Amino acid sequence: DMERQIMLLRDAAVDTLVCTPSYAETLADAVESAGLVGRLPLRFAHLSGEFWSEERRERLEERLNIRAFYSCGVSPVVGHGLTGECAARCGLHVQEDHFVVECIDPETLEPVKDGEPGEVVVTALTIEASPIIRYRSGEIARLFHDKCECGRTTLRMSWARSHAAGGEL
Repeated sequence: DMERQIMLLRDAAVDTLVCTPSYAETLADAVESAGLVGRLPLRFAHLSGEFWSEERRERLEERLNIRAFYSCGVSPVVGHGLTGECAARCGLHVQEDHFVVECIDPETLEPVKDGEPGEVVVTALTIEASPIIRYRSGEIARLFHDKCECGRTTLRMSWARSHAAGGEL
């Protein structure tokens, strides 16, 4: 019920949306139909749960009058909390206090060099009862160890794509 969702956004003065890009598009359709573009308190969206593109981000930002950020997770590991994009948008910051993230060549299983595409492998440091050790995600990304423009020095990861999808990263 998108009318109810919009009412809740307005009444509770919600400024941040956390959902999938598809849900944000459905909301944007409803907001446009109601003539409320730019009239909601929304300022930000943290979107994950499916692959999306920079073009899709730009469309959503325009349609909802927001600034959208990408976050990434690996469902068997912890869902959406693995990485998150900062305002500088120079990659996704890995939550290194909870995860060790590597990129490997999917064929040789050897680590790839910094900045080269490889399959994302995750070890969870703080999950109890069901340890996750070197989980091969099937997603392809690049890792960066240099300092981000925002000042953080944590490991960063590019937007991921499915290994099966192929194409450039």
